[in-house]
Order: sequence, then structure tokens, then C-alpha cells
Amino acid sequence: MRYALIAVLTALVLASCSDSDEPATEVHNRVAEITDVKSVCRKILYDESGRVTEYAVSFPGETIRSTYSYTSDDFIRIHTEHRIHGFLPDGEDAVREYDDEMHLEHGRVSSCEGIFSTNQFSGGNPFQKKYRQEFTYTAENQLTAVRNTEWNRKVDSWAYDRPWTWENRYIWENGNLTAVEDYAGNEAPTYIYRYSYTSISGVRNIVPVHMDRYQYFPLQLNGYFGAEPENLISRTEYIRPDAPDSDATYQYSVDGNRVTGYTETHRGTTYDYIVTWTE
Repeated sequence: MRYALIAVLTALVLASCSDSDEPATEVHNRVAEITDVKSVCRKILYDESGRVTEYAVSFPGETIRSTYSYTSDDFIRIHTEHRIHGFLPDGEDAVREYDDEMHLEHGRVSSCEGIFSTNQFSGGNPFQKKYRQEFTYTAENQLTAVRNTEWNRKVDSWAYDRPWTWENRYIWENGNLTAVEDYAGNEAPTYIYRYSYTSISGVRNIVPVHMDRYQYFPLQLNGYFGAEPENLISRTEYIRPDAPDSDATYQYSVDGNRVTGYTETHRGTTYDYIVTWTE
């Protein structure tokens, strides 16, 4: 269950973007909550302008909270705290924090710079790295690549002379995103995500595709990462070097142009989710 949920949380839902300085999404047509009622809940809060201000996630053993502030139309500052309860040898929580500075051009994300901090590794010892992501789109507004660069901590600065760089690729066909290749710092794809689709179109996708950032999810739902797939996702395949290939399949309840609920079946178990929208 945890892997399936993390795949959902860390990936990317692509939503349409206008030519204005803000993504074109109605203020009263936004996802407010996704929950299975039992143990998983994702809530998104908005300001009066319809901009995301908070994203809170709870699932067994872990909680995530992201806050968003806007200093201009083309800049978003995000702070994320991810707690894994009782993870460390002394029973304390492992904490993963991201501090992002996100830059927009024409209403979509062009780059994001930030610092990742955690006590999760080496028995609770602090670890930090600096990162930058650069996003490339086609003329059709489809995200095709994310270039990643990371630098480790070097005393009181960063090891700028030793950058770690790779590019993740997003492959489209007939208006739908069919694969994401995550190189994870290597010369060949390390993680591959493949997507199949239903015949349903004109409805916003709720199941995100891979992006590897929890805090991007509500922004992805609201159009900050370019065009979304034309159809609803029916199946996601996960190909990883450290585990057998697996997949998740989805079925939806749709009311007009909104998904109001869906089921996710992963490794023989089906999970039911309810989707609530702002009114």
C-alpha cells in the first residue's frame, strides 16, 4: 500500500495552462480532498484567489504538510515537512524537509531551486543537499523533460565544483503521456513509469504521474506543469531495478467533468477513494 500511495503522491498530474500569468482553473472548480475514509487523507486549501496555500497528507505512520506563499505572480515559496513516525533507532521521527523557490513563466513552472534536509540517514545525523530543476515544454504545452542538478553540503557552502546532473524524460503520444523515464542520476533510466488510458476525455486527471515531489501535487492539479493527458489514466506500470515490476489499475466515478471517486487496484487489493471539490 505504501508504495502505491507514494507513487500517487510523488508523481505529476499535468493540467491545462493558459497564456496568461496564471493557470486557467476556475476558483470554484478545484480538488479539496481525496480520501479513502479509513486511513488516507489528502487535503488542499486555497486563498480567495484560488491559489494553493496548504497541502496536508496523512497515511499510516507518516504525515506531510506543505505551505505555499506568493510574493509575485511568477514566484512561489514552498516549505514541506514529511514525518515518518518512530522511524529512527531511538523511536524519534525521521523528518524530511524541502524549502523550494519556484519560478513561473507564462503561468507554468520554468524552474525550482531548493534545499533538502533530513535526519533520516545514518541513525539521525543531519544531511543536506541543494537542488535545481529546469522544466522543458513543447509548443503544444507538453512537459517533455526535467533537468535535475544537485550539490552536496561542503562545510558552510555547497560542492559547486561537483554537480550531479541528469534529465528525466516525458514521452507523449496522441495527446497522452505514455511514459516517464527517471534516470535518478544514472546514464540509463533507473525507474520507468508507463501509462495506459480510458476512453474518457474532457475530465481532469486525479491520478498523478511521476514527478518525485510531494509538494508539486496540488500545483499539478491546478495547471502549473503544462498540458494534461487528454484521457483519464487506466493503468500505471512501475519498472524498478530493486523490485519486481508492478502495476496499478484505476476505475472512476464521473459527474460532468469531475471525478468524484475512483478505485485503485494494486497487488490484488482494491482501495476506494472519494474526491471532494470546492464549491
